[in-house]
Amino acid sequence: MDNKNMPGKLWDVVYPTILIFLCMAAMTVVVMLLAGLVTGIYDADAMATQIKGLPLLISGAAFVLVLVLTRKDRMVDSLRFWQEQNRFQPALSAASCLLVTAAGHLTSSLIQASGLKEVFTAYTTTASLAFEGQEMWLLIAVTVILGPIAEEVIFRGMTYRRARAYLGSWKGTLVSAALFGLYHTNAIQFLYAFILGLILALIYEKSGSLRLVIAAHMCVNLWAVISGPLLSLLGADSGTGHLLVLAAEAVITAAVLGFLLFGPAGKKDENN
Repeated sequence: MDNKNMPGKLWDVVYPTILIFLCMAAMTVVVMLLAGLVTGIYDADAMATQIKGLPLLISGAAFVLVLVLTRKDRMVDSLRFWQEQNRFQPALSAASCLLVTAAGHLTSSLIQASGLKEVFTAYTTTASLAFEGQEMWLLIAVTVILGPIAEEVIFRGMTYRRARAYLGSWKGTLVSAALFGLYHTNAIQFLYAFILGLILALIYEKSGSLRLVIAAHMCVNLWAVISGPLLSLLGADSGTGHLLVLAAEAVITAAVLGFLLFGPAGKKDENN
């Protein structure tokens, strides 16, 4: 990063992450106060037990707030940095969605097999509160639709574009992926989100389309929601079937990464 105006550039890069944290904190207070008024319960653990969808409602409200508060910044960034492409690229779009879905599930499965979840037990508790026993429509609305839109606006649309302008594409990729991991606030999700963040930034760099990155993020989150029941139904959630699924995902990940890194896909507008 150029030493000229370094503090301003550093703030420019980290500000979107700080903003989404603040939105989460603000909506936690607001939603829990409202829930307390309705239920008469003000203990956080008791409230989460009483209202199963509370974590998702908080996240959904925060994502909406993020999109509202970043509207002006996104318009300014579209003038300050390289222009996004909105042209639909069928092969790149299909490959990107397939890559993120396969790599995301493969990474999650490898983390689970590593035993890290037994070490970092807070993740299991958090995931249980957020996902188990939730209404499917709420899971889809928050984790598959609102979450990917807001997170990609913050971490690729703003953070990556800014870091790329100051540091270059590869350093910008690492910075945006690291901040994306830190945003998830625990070691297990940091590993998962960091790897996913690297891939999503690569797709954004190669396609120049935030819409495509959002779509890919939606695909991996949708697969996270439905893969357990679906693979169980198909008998591929354990044993040989599970190994075959992981092997297929590894092949897909390697092949599509090779296509993105060394193939003809690429964004033409390199203006900063």
